[in-house]
Amino acid sequence: MLELLRLGTEPGERVRVEIGTQSLRVTAGLTRLSSRLVEGRFPEYDRVVPDPAVWSKHVVAEREPLRQGLVRAAILANERYRAVRLSLEAGSLRIQAENTEQEEAVEELAVDYDGGPLEIGFNVGYLVDALAAVRSARVRMCLQDENSSCLIDSHGETEGCRYVVMPMRL
Repeated sequence: MLELLRLGTEPGERVRVEIGTQSLRVTAGLTRLSSRLVEGRFPEYDRVVPDPAVWSKHVVAEREPLRQGLVRAAILANERYRAVRLSLEAGSLRIQAENTEQEEAVEELAVDYDGGPLEIGFNVGYLVDALAAVRSARVRMCLQDENSSCLIDSHGETEGCRYVVMPMRL
């Protein structure tokens, strides 16, 4: 769908859509986009997307300071794995990144969190991408433990997208 939006058609320009049983083709001007249905078994998405009411740990933070802290820490993250460690304690989030040169980045942010201590690792690129897509000023991160996925969404808004980021072993 994003690629269709990138076609950059002008208002009133004709777009031709051809739908087959296993494919889709869209033609706009000199641009042609083709897509083919990939068959296979896919996981039940609702088993992967956590229910915020069930997850026991909720972090609420200002989106932009959190995103900027992650971007700064990413500078020293290992180039291959891009891992960051998030350490949560009451009212505080610590972001740590290390690389093979023994360099370390540490960012500390004040957040709304009253759960027990938790350390969890993520690919920093996935967190930054999710935070860049959220439109609200505050975000909520729902967590369970260091092995479970993280749900990121807009805090206090009933509509919007939800982003699931899987953890990394550190």
